[in-house]
Amino acid sequence: MGTLTNLLDESQKLAEAERVEFLGTLLEREGALGLSRLLRSLEAKLGVTAATGGGAGPAAPAAESRKAEAPTSFDVVLKSPGAKKIDVIKVIREVSGLDLMGAKNLAEKGGEVKKGVPKEEADTLLKKLKDAGAEAEVKPA
Repeated sequence: MGTLTNLLDESQKLAEAERVEFLGTLLEREGALGLSRLLRSLEAKLGVTAATGGGAGPAAPAAESRKAEAPTSFDVVLKSPGAKKIDVIKVIREVSGLDLMGAKNLAEKGGEVKKGVPKEEADTLLKKLKDAGAEAEVKPA
């Protein structure tokens, strides 16, 4: 233990930049497994737990603002054609450019009528589908 005490005393005589460089070199030589063990030892000795994911530093407000941003593109999804399947097929053909068989298959199976459209266009398409008797929804892309 005397060697450790001497090493600590000597490290206190170093300038801050030299101590940082010394510690960096020491940690580099440990390797991933050694660093993992060292981290667990420090957690136990100091009674703390290492944070994962970068902590709550300056990046946290940026992450919160990304969550708060509203999506800009939407998908219109047909769930069911309803009772007026022919009217729904007509709307699908009009908005998607599919041929008659493609529109019929989409009406029967359901799925995405249009992908990645602006909110206004998605709402207009949703209204057309619902007016035709379909069950549909708008989802963020």
